[in-house]
Amino acid sequence: MALVGLVDSFLTLNDADTNALITGDNGLSTTGVLEIGDKYFGTSEAKISNFEGSLQTLSGNDKGQFSYQQPSQPGVAYTVNNLDFEIKQKLLGYKKDGLGWIKSDVKPVVGLVVVTRSLDKQHKIYYAFPKGNMTLTSLALKSDTPTSTTPITDALTFTSLSADSIGGRNVKTYIDGDTTFTEDAMFKELFPDYEAASTGTTTPSNG
Repeated sequence: MALVGLVDSFLTLNDADTNALITGDNGLSTTGVLEIGDKYFGTSEAKISNFEGSLQTLSGNDKGQFSYQQPSQPGVAYTVNNLDFEIKQKLLGYKKDGLGWIKSDVKPVVGLVVVTRSLDKQHKIYYAFPKGNMTLTSLALKSDTPTSTTPITDALTFTSLSADSIGGRNVKTYIDGDTTFTEDAMFKELFPDYEAASTGTTTPSNG
């Protein structure tokens, strides 16, 4: 299936021991799931690497006898155009210390869901990573010039981890063409303690 566009993305902050969603002021939203919508000028990139492990061939008698696949650990080069400062610090594990923020000793557990569309734009496809870590690998600041402004977006790196909610795997794919699919049902599967907001922060997606 050909894909087109980057429609949306969602972030979570999870308990390090249980992977339960952290909600409210300590988390990212009332439900624990934060949609990166227009408030943050949207998501501009989610480049997924190492989606599957490499194939290895076992040879014998001068020919290939058997092939097996190495484990994979997908990573996502993930860019939000204008992420809230405090949310970014939570995702990276920086804590308030006096007047500023300082890196904590342990990386927080983060969830990431990336949404794209089929080529005909009739269906949304979701790449869900229920558990992982977010890092800031580089920060390239550039000077404005007398004739142009140079925005520096929030470019982060997400590394997936195995999640019990999806059978110890680190990624699960969904499509809204399934008649039983809703975003709330997906989040409930990824994060069993998830409870949708009473107003319905997520809705069925059938095209």
